Amino acid sequence: LVFAAGLFGTGSLPARAQDADDLIPKVRNALVVIHTTSQSWDVSSPWRKGRPRNGKQRGVMVRPGLVLTPRGGLADNILTEVSVANSERRYPAHLKTIDHSANLALVQIDAPELKGKLAPLPTGEPITIDDEFDIWQLGDRNLMEKVTARVQKVGPISAKLELTVKTSLSGRGDGQAALKDGKVVGLVVGANSGRQEATLMSIETIRHFLDDFDDGD
Repeated sequence: LVFAAGLFGTGSLPARAQDADDLIPKVRNALVVIHTTSQSWDVSSPWRKGRPRNGKQRGVMVRPGLVLTPRGGLADNILTEVSVANSERRYPAHLKTIDHSANLALVQIDAPELKGKLAPLPTGEPITIDDEFDIWQLGDRNLMEKVTARVQKVGPISAKLELTVKTSLSGRGDGQAALKDGKVVGLVVGANSGRQEATLMSIETIRHFLDDFDDGD
């Protein structure tokens, strides 16, 4: 397990409400990297498809075998694989459902050898202005990284409720898990490292998405 000290601004980790020794194994077993191959139709020649494109995004397991992630490269997906913490081995998976208006998707992990290794995290309570929480991700070589964040602004965007947060998160924001007290409170769907800001899909929108998936309505 490696934490990049530069992501925090200091070399020490901030104290959290839940002991880190208990939290780290649970988070490690819920974080996933999703490797996608997508192929969209050629808009200039609608009877042909463009070249396949490879992509990578992140997600967090919220149901047994199901990983929550932004829709990202899954919109025209033709191949999905996943990798887990501390390993770059890829395992088979597939797109289970996607909601374009909510910018959320669920990926089903097909590899039976991961069923006993991975476990979902529960969802937490909504966060609001000035609340502090942690953002976790699998970074280079799938090593775990964590940064702190604080809510700056909350506002509805179309059918979604999104939060603007202050954070030193590296990368472009592609499904990193926002956690508070070991529970999912949001999903990073965009980041501006220059302004040290990120866009967080609220847990309220995530719950609506999961409720719709669970009841089929």
